[in-house]
Amino acid sequence: VLQKKFGFGKTEIISFEELVSIMKTYLEKTDIFIAHSVNSENHYLARMGISLPYEVDAIIDTQLLYKEFDLDNIRPIALIDLLKELKIKSKDLHNAGNDAAYTWLAFKEMIK
Repeated sequence: VLQKKFGFGKTEIISFEELVSIMKTYLEKTDIFIAHSVNSENHYLARMGISLPYEVDAIIDTQLLYKEFDLDNIRPIALIDLLKELKIKSKDLHNAGNDAAYTWLAFKEMIK
């Protein structure tokens, strides 16, 4: 159901093989990998046969970055809670595209 609720453009359904190819191409062309909970992303990438650091120069984890702002919080913050803290309205989380877009928005807000 959520796969068709991408809020930042047109939803495209692709095969797993296409996804692996796209991710490898993306990682070959990027310098910085930004994710919310890099450990979780590593899990999903490992299922695709990809490991970080692939060809990237830097890895930024918005979950860890937020901890730098909230040193009293020792627990990891969920993306939805991070967005609330940053006053970023969100919709249809757990759609991979939406999660990526909101992670980018959270990153931009934290580095202001």
